[in-house]
Amino acid sequence: MSTNSLNKDQMSQLRSLANRLTLKARDQAAEAKRKTPGDPQAEYLRGLAEGYYKSAVELANILKGQAGDTEAETSVTDKRSTQTGRFADPEFEQIPLEEVIRMLSYADINARDVIPNRDGTFVAIFSRWQPLSDQERLLKLKSVDTRIFVLASGRNHETSDPFIKFGFKRN
Repeated sequence: MSTNSLNKDQMSQLRSLANRLTLKARDQAAEAKRKTPGDPQAEYLRGLAEGYYKSAVELANILKGQAGDTEAETSVTDKRSTQTGRFADPEFEQIPLEEVIRMLSYADINARDVIPNRDGTFVAIFSRWQPLSDQERLLKLKSVDTRIFVLASGRNHETSDPFIKFGFKRN
């Protein structure tokens, strides 16, 4: 299947699938750690985690080539949402999508969808049902890496889903 023939909705669904696979990998790895050493089920769970993770990375790499198609979608999201601030945009480092997803997972603010842009920025869309306030989510994100620069945050007016648009400043 050629990714050139995918529309924005299909791309969003595939990115969401990659994110869900990453979350499944994390969950399986955590479950494996809870097992006693030498437990055969722990080995099985580690294998599942590795499979989920490799699938997510492979899908993310395929979609990475289509990142430019999401710029228009991101700008529509920004126009429909409330923004907390807008500053002169610094130059951003190009960070791989899978690394950003891992960082968000590490900060315990798992995004439902992460949309990369050509300029090195990302839009992370979160479930409105997460037990975090928007401010807590922002603080956790900023604590992950000192290079993180938040361009905008708020809630989508149509879905009420929280989002954060951010990038990694060059040093």
